Amino acid sequence: MAILEWDESMSVGVYLIDEQHKELVVLINNIADAVKASASVSEVSRFIRRFYNYTIVHFQTEESLMDHNSYADYFTQVREHLDCSTKALEFHRRFVEEAEFDLVEFLEYIVGWFRGHTTGIDQGLTEYLVVRGQTHLEKSGKA
Repeated sequence: MAILEWDESMSVGVYLIDEQHKELVVLINNIADAVKASASVSEVSRFIRRFYNYTIVHFQTEESLMDHNSYADYFTQVREHLDCSTKALEFHRRFVEEAEFDLVEFLEYIVGWFRGHTTGIDQGLTEYLVVRGQTHLEKSGKA
């Protein structure tokens, strides 16, 4: 069973963002599956790096849709994004450097962060994008 399953409460109603969120769910589950299967350090490390790298891409996508002058939660969003990426990088460092590091803390953090972020502040982003008429982002990612 997956550690995190996509459900509609996580949807922001913008195709591009929702598809990226679904990919993050897959990446989180990949890490959990690798840990459960007692995968090698290098394999688990590779999954964590994929997650970290994809968060950067995803956060850039979200932030490119926001205008810091008109989106009231712009700086809160950016701070939350930075906190998540920084924490993922720090967990990755600890996993590689500390022989006894347990990834359960990392998995609990990213699952909790993802759920809280997508069902919390990202919902405000939806309202902002509706007002701006940007909820129609197509599968190609073009407005």
